[in-house]
Amino acid sequence: RWSPRSWLGEPMNVEATVKSTELADGIIEIALNRPERRNALTLDMLEELGRALDVAVGERGARVVLLTGEGPDFCAGADLSAVHNPDSRTVGEAGLGGSRVWDRFGEVPVPVIAVVRGHAMTGGFHLALCCDLIIAAETAIFQDTHARFGLVPGSGEPQRYSRRLGIALAREMLYTSEPLSGVRAAELGIACRAVPADQLTAETMELARRIASNSARAISYIKQMLNSGFGRPYGEAQWDDDRLNHRGRLNLVPDADRDERLRRFAARKVASK
Repeated sequence: RWSPRSWLGEPMNVEATVKSTELADGIIEIALNRPERRNALTLDMLEELGRALDVAVGERGARVVLLTGEGPDFCAGADLSAVHNPDSRTVGEAGLGGSRVWDRFGEVPVPVIAVVRGHAMTGGFHLALCCDLIIAAETAIFQDTHARFGLVPGSGEPQRYSRRLGIALAREMLYTSEPLSGVRAAELGIACRAVPADQLTAETMELARRIASNSARAISYIKQMLNSGFGRPYGEAQWDDDRLNHRGRLNLVPDADRDERLRRFAARKVASK
């Protein structure tokens, strides 16, 4: 069974294929933990990942979640020996498509940042794209190898890729199975930034702290608006935003954190005169 992380010093199940650690107030790291298999995914591992995400957000009150990989790689994709082994295939086997975790990252009310060093391949690339943001080492490699191995995507990759990458780049990556560097990913807007590998941890924490310092309530609504409206006609999406925000009335609902932020801002303006 999945065992909750080493919450600030508590013992952790070393056999877990997913582990969680609180790095700072409100910032929780969830790490894929099969470095000996380059963090290759199985269905059980994805279920562990979903439970870890629910615990981090629901029980531990995360404001930002970092998704990382133990060892030199983020994730090598599906564990082909376990998921697509032609010598041990079972009737009805559907790869990793049976897991709901792919959509879960968009459903949780906090930002999830994929922190990519090394390879993010196929299912690993898809996993990174399920997150709100990607920060990558310059030397990171993004790649989808479905076509190279004769596999048909089964977890929604074509639709997510076309929306996150644009249809032309999605076609190129899926048709050719060629890799994309971390630097190029940042240039194309796939990653929000690419940094030298030895600075990845520090840059990630700076980004996470900046997000965590803002209003969790506001970010939750903003994330919902962005995800529900993306790809839809502007009028429909804007109508949903208005409905969710009651045409701005959410800002009239009592909220101590918001009111304190506004008071501090007003006090700074007065002090600067």
